[in-house]
Amino acid sequence: MITTIVLFGPTGSGKSTLVKAAKAVGVRCIDLEAHGRTPDERCAAAMFITETAPIDRPALIGAADTDVTIYPPSEFLRLLLLPPLPLFREMAETGESRRSRSLEREHLDHYASFVGSKSDFDIVFDDEAAFSGGPYASLLRIGVSRLNWQSHFN
Repeated sequence: MITTIVLFGPTGSGKSTLVKAAKAVGVRCIDLEAHGRTPDERCAAAMFITETAPIDRPALIGAADTDVTIYPPSEFLRLLLLPPLPLFREMAETGESRRSRSLEREHLDHYASFVGSKSDFDIVFDDEAAFSGGPYASLLRIGVSRLNWQSHFN
């Protein structure tokens, strides 16, 4: 049975925000941004975590530039956070991930790469309604109900 949700999305899409919110309600969480400075380091950490972590209770992983293929769909629910482009730009300007103009093109290219790979994910949140509520309550609700996590908190 799948008990782990892996959050993907471009920088600034809300992965870390969701991880913090889930951690606050008792979900076991791993934010891979804290496990390496480069995508290669984060991928190595992800591979280690996915091979050695116990799966006896729910977990949420913020994927932070790791490759979706590391997480087999038979073991992980792979969820893509892809806010509509105008909302993504607004989030980038006002959120934790404020960026300089010099990085804007790089982040837009990163965003475009996710747009082109939506079919690689089990669930894709790409409409504005999914990103409302604090913080993204509907995303967590759907993920939690899909994996029947409630039984772990009763």
